Amino acid sequence: MKQFIIIILLSSINCVSSECGQDIFSSLVVVYKPMVKGTETVMGIACQGVIVPGKHQNFSDTVVTSLPCIAEDPEEGYLVGYAARDPFGDDAQTALDARAQRIIEFPVDKNPFGILKTVKPMVYDTNVQPLCLPEVPLPNSHQCVIGVISTSALMAVRDVQMLYPNGCDEITDDYENYMCAEMLAIDGEIAETLGYSRQVVCKAAEPPVPDPIEKLLSLELASIMSPLICRTVQRQLWTFYGYAYDALDVSDFQSPILFSDAYKNLQMIKKYAGVTYDEWVKSMES
Repeated sequence: MKQFIIIILLSSINCVSSECGQDIFSSLVVVYKPMVKGTETVMGIACQGVIVPGKHQNFSDTVVTSLPCIAEDPEEGYLVGYAARDPFGDDAQTALDARAQRIIEFPVDKNPFGILKTVKPMVYDTNVQPLCLPEVPLPNSHQCVIGVISTSALMAVRDVQMLYPNGCDEITDDYENYMCAEMLAIDGEIAETLGYSRQVVCKAAEPPVPDPIEKLLSLELASIMSPLICRTVQRQLWTFYGYAYDALDVSDFQSPILFSDAYKNLQMIKKYAGVTYDEWVKSMES
């Protein structure tokens, strides 16, 4: 009987809850893509991504990103770095990575999110947990942060204050599909490492670019697309609500930031989160 009790206790200690929204940094990942540096091709930082729940209780193979982050289609695919807030520093021993293939839903102007399916599962533990997906539109009572990342891949968050539609006048009149916010504070590290600019500007193209992916690649994106993460009075769990879509002017940190709305695209996100990588590959082959 004593042995039985000891086994139960040890099992409960090693068991890690797979409930979503427990910890932000266990849910944030670094997305890397191939970049040419001199005569070599290296994996460079593309953006931040977030782990979201899938069909299994003990792992996920789904990362949600901003669409411009994975607009390119490199032959090598993408690399997802996870399980470490500071992968090349204090958390180097826990850092893991997984190859991933991108999924883009057309038309791209109505589906501003990208999906990465990792080839191997990201098994939940104390360093790997998913964010929740929104069940309702963002309520008025909430606490929100955005993820930021340095050039050394160190991840952090900064507080933001969500704004009502009339606070977004300067950057959009499409209030139904976007949200906006302002940062409560900004520091030199963010300004230097993110290089936020106020406008997302299309380069002049002659003739006009008919391919929506090529048009997406033509955007001059100074921001690396920060995720918006919130919890509410009704739901005290960290929930993924969107991505910064228009960038912040660092000379005026109170200027609004435009965010795509994850709740509006929930069906698309769940569609791919609800299948495993292998199931998705089979569906593409059939």
